[in-house]
Amino acid sequence: MSDFETLAAIDVSAHTQKKGQFTYLAWTFAHAELAKRDPEYSYWPHDFPADSEGVIKYPYLPTPAGCFVRVTVKFNGQQWTETLPVLDFRNQTVSANDVTAMDINTATKRCFVKAAAHFGIGLHIYQGLDAPPEPDISNVPAHKVVMRGGKFEGFTLGDLATKAGRAGLGHIYWLTTQNNELATKAAEVWDKHRPELSDEEVSDELQDAENVDELTGLWRCMNDDQQAQFKEQFAARKQDFKDAEPKRNGENNRG
Repeated sequence: MSDFETLAAIDVSAHTQKKGQFTYLAWTFAHAELAKRDPEYSYWPHDFPADSEGVIKYPYLPTPAGCFVRVTVKFNGQQWTETLPVLDFRNQTVSANDVTAMDINTATKRCFVKAAAHFGIGLHIYQGLDAPPEPDISNVPAHKVVMRGGKFEGFTLGDLATKAGRAGLGHIYWLTTQNNELATKAAEVWDKHRPELSDEEVSDELQDAENVDELTGLWRCMNDDQQAQFKEQFAARKQDFKDAEPKRNGENNRG
């Protein structure tokens, strides 16, 4: 998942406030999200010459239509520049004669947020959405983060949940605990498909497991109480598979 997809998937609703018909994202939140992902991230407001000589510079551009500010955001080697009109407390444009320092400060921070949205953060606000669109998790190649070229080669996260039994579900749970780009999507799949096993089902599946992958997957699907209750039984079954490995290897080497 790209940085854009990661940032666009963040639900920023807890960091917004509504003013009239507009929703505003706190600039501090957008700044923090960009800064923790790119140590070289930066942003800067633009100055404009206030006279034909360009000697005096203003942090806003006065025009017959009102005043404007401009901000550039640089993130992961790319940069976006946005321009925004300066508005008063009624969300009306402000003329050069009426503009205040607070108007400029507020407009500059809002312009920063708009420029940052080009990188994904808070973009859904400008799309008129209350929350980010649900990501498509059905076609994420699971082998990219599970085992490249392994038994799940070509599987999607959806396949792991529906076609790979307890081993697949166990891998999905494991993915949710990792610090990688697909952990969030794996968590969404897990929440959708997580099993609610009775103690009887756990006991039966412990006995019926045919390999260590199934056994480990089952362990990850058990709740905390079941893990405590069946800890010894799980350890015994795991030892069974371990004891059988030399025998299987010996059989494979004969003939």
